[in-house]
Amino acid sequence: MVSMYPHKLYVVSVSSSRNADGYVVSSEGNETFLGNCRLETSGRASQHIADDGEQVYSSATIYLPRLNGSVGSGSLVVVRDSYGNELMKKTVINCSVTQLHARIWV
Repeated sequence: MVSMYPHKLYVVSVSSSRNADGYVVSSEGNETFLGNCRLETSGRASQHIADDGEQVYSSATIYLPRLNGSVGSGSLVVVRDSYGNELMKKTVINCSVTQLHARIWV
């Protein structure tokens, strides 16, 4: 049977601290499961307007059932298949939550 949402979506928590020289060092933390999703890569990059008004291009769209909330721009997300293999790890460009489903552009 074909599943509408065959993949799994995770948000990675990123923390930052300062090293001995005073530089900011980022480190990735735990992955939090958001839900089942479907990853569709774009044949060509699609153009979006970021929160700061800059034009950015996305290489894929993630579809998922309606979220309780939103995934913020700049969040790091990971898409995995049903076996746990990493399909994509990218930064969120934009998120749109509608009445029936949500879309995330990465």
